Amino acid sequence: MLLGLMFQSGQLFAQDRKPPALINKLVTLGPIEEVQKQIVFNHLQAVLSERFELVSQRRFDEAQNKAFEELDYDQCTEENCIRFIQDTLQVESFFSLQLMNS
Repeated sequence: MLLGLMFQSGQLFAQDRKPPALINKLVTLGPIEEVQKQIVFNHLQAVLSERFELVSQRRFDEAQNKAFEELDYDQCTEENCIRFIQDTLQVESFFSLQLMNS
């Protein structure tokens, strides 16, 4: 199994509060059992939550739906949609995990 982690992050400054961050839904390619997916995703959440205040999946979904409604079809590239979601939620860091099994 191959793990890929993509992220965009602004500079982090020393502060008392953890900066907010988004985690995209898990993307999988190839046969991977649901239990394996959940274990890996839960571990990612646990590790990231040590350094970031994670935005809820509900708020992420709402911002994503807003992006789909407000951006024209040709404007809604993956990068533009992610940037729109980050701007909407005022979050600099975005994490996306891809699991691949061949």
